[in-house]
Amino acid sequence: MPDDLTGNTGDDVSAWIKEILNESVDELMRRGVVTATLVEARPVWSLPFEIVIGQVRDADDKSTFKWVISGAVPVDHVDSAVAASPREAARHFALKWQLDAVRYRDPSVQESLGPELKQGWDQLGERLATQAEALFELVETESLWQESGDS
Repeated sequence: MPDDLTGNTGDDVSAWIKEILNESVDELMRRGVVTATLVEARPVWSLPFEIVIGQVRDADDKSTFKWVISGAVPVDHVDSAVAASPREAARHFALKWQLDAVRYRDPSVQESLGPELKQGWDQLGERLATQAEALFELVETESLWQESGDS
């Protein structure tokens, strides 16, 4: 039986979160952010079928982790020291994306990124700014964070 009016069950959401986290870990490994052979990833907050905020750490290092965000947004990460909660991490990502969006629209930055990458930087900046604004709106929506204890 569906758990909500969209027809999705808790199993559907859990499977989606697991898939998104696995893709996130794969991306972080490709970028060289995560280098351990064994990695732990756990979801901390999600807006089902939109965004997952999780924690990723080397399995043998329980003291530090990376906040990761993914889903319908770019896979991004920050060190655990940047935020104490998923809501603070989301706020940080929104600010980071706003700053990146401004940089991507700057012709001198575009030039420094190389001529082969110049095409599309303005569009990337616009998309990133839009995603940053939407994420910031989510951060400011108190009811979305009450279950996670971030209110």
